[in-house]
Amino acid sequence: MLASTFPFLDGPTARKIIKGMAYPLDQPLPEAEYQRHDGILLGWGLAANYFNWTLRYVSNIASIQELGESTIFAPPPLANFQWRSLEFFGVSPSQIAPLVGPTRIARMRLLAPMALGRYDLSPRLVEALGNHPSVQGVWPRAPRALYVERGDVKMRRVVNEDAVLSIAAAMGLEVFDPGAHSMIEQVRAFRDADLIVAVHGAALTNLVYSRPGTRVIEIVPEGYDQGVTSYRSLSDMFDLAYSQMMARESVPDRKGNRCNSDIEISTETLRRIAGQQG
Repeated sequence: MLASTFPFLDGPTARKIIKGMAYPLDQPLPEAEYQRHDGILLGWGLAANYFNWTLRYVSNIASIQELGESTIFAPPPLANFQWRSLEFFGVSPSQIAPLVGPTRIARMRLLAPMALGRYDLSPRLVEALGNHPSVQGVWPRAPRALYVERGDVKMRRVVNEDAVLSIAAAMGLEVFDPGAHSMIEQVRAFRDADLIVAVHGAALTNLVYSRPGTRVIEIVPEGYDQGVTSYRSLSDMFDLAYSQMMARESVPDRKGNRCNSDIEISTETLRRIAGQQG
């Protein structure tokens, strides 16, 4: 995330800048590049995480498209999922001008952000993302229940995943790995689901494409005592029926962040909560 915000600084220095500390730089900044053409800033702040990328950057695409053709300034490097989301929403690579380091721009338009943090979210997100023509134009499928698996991750792994997947399949839940599917398939899966069960993680950002009334069960480590998650905030905004399920911490996070501990999901609790009628 730091690299996408301050690509020309080392990690420790960037962290101190983020925290607002007065900190002398022991390295010269690169010479500023001059962009002669006008453009629009796609977003600001952290971008490498799918959650931040979608809410801080992709949410502005509809507004940019209403303004007409323009160069779009965006942070580098753009990962595959970022290019895929831009393409899905109708932005071509030729429109993107990456901001690699200090840059002087002839004239740049700024858009009011729709996300200032995890919980300071604008209600305009509903129109900008959920009601975008690219989302509404996805061919529908019959409603179904989803269990969103973690896939190949380094944190918040489910240690008894085989048993959980077996129970999910027996209950009629479709096991869905967002990382193995295209952007359009992810949008379709979340938009047309009537029940979504998932461990806390960036894949739940796709709730912005879900229909009002969709049941959401977010599974979180029991030590995650924040009280509310960013996906509860999204669920409230998009009128989703949210509930939370705690899972036992199995392997503590090596950095001490209990939100990221590996977990063991109670299959009986999952069966009971997911089987309840909304």
